[in-house]
Amino acid sequence: MNISIQDLERLADQGNIEAQIALGGIYHTGESVARDDRKALQWWLKAAK
Repeated sequence: MNISIQDLERLADQGNIEAQIALGGIYHTGESVARDDRKALQWWLKAAK
């Protein structure tokens, strides 16, 4: 799948759990973005709720 970070964040903000989990992974590994474990944790926690 080839989707931009902005589109993924839009989907995640709308409550898409798969997008939230994916963003957590992206921020955790620093894939295409600056690594940010706080953002990773925030997205994973949203997905868990």
